[in-house]
Amino acid sequence: MKRFISVFSIFMVLSILLCGCDSSQADIKEDSKESKSALNDTWYVGGIYVEGKLIDVHDVSAVEDIYDSVLISFDEKGNFSYYNIYLTEGNYQEISREDGKATYILKSERFFEFDYVNEKFVERPFYENRKTQYIISMLDENTFAMWSYDERSGTVKDESSPTLYVKSDCKSDYIRKHKTDIDAL
Repeated sequence: MKRFISVFSIFMVLSILLCGCDSSQADIKEDSKESKSALNDTWYVGGIYVEGKLIDVHDVSAVEDIYDSVLISFDEKGNFSYYNIYLTEGNYQEISREDGKATYILKSERFFEFDYVNEKFVERPFYENRKTQYIISMLDENTFAMWSYDERSGTVKDESSPTLYVKSDCKSDYIRKHKTDIDAL
């Protein structure tokens, strides 16, 4: 009975404290969090360029098999995790915006992989002291292009061959509109 009264009392105190909250203010705070970055989600490879032609990775099963475990995720704090053979973690920030589409720079801070040792997974550094940068340009709300970025020259490496990522559980209008028909090759 004492436990019930304690739980009930806590519930009542919280109810009284929270009833003064203006829900529109809570919505504004939530909206500003979301607007901080359109990237906040997990993204998978959806397209690659081969000899200047955009290929939807889902149109070729062998290509899809290669990229099915490559993904990148972003959080609202400005951090990213990139999974491609090894794992890369770092931070990102918006560097420009044109026509409502943002461009971001990603700066890696650590590379690592997992080894299975003594019946458990152990994190092991990979490429120590390597600081890779990437640049991302939004193509539509569900698609972005990602290139390696050379900080010294301030340019994209191999501008003709970005990898296109698609937001988890979404379709890419950009890839659908620009892809090369595999049967036409």
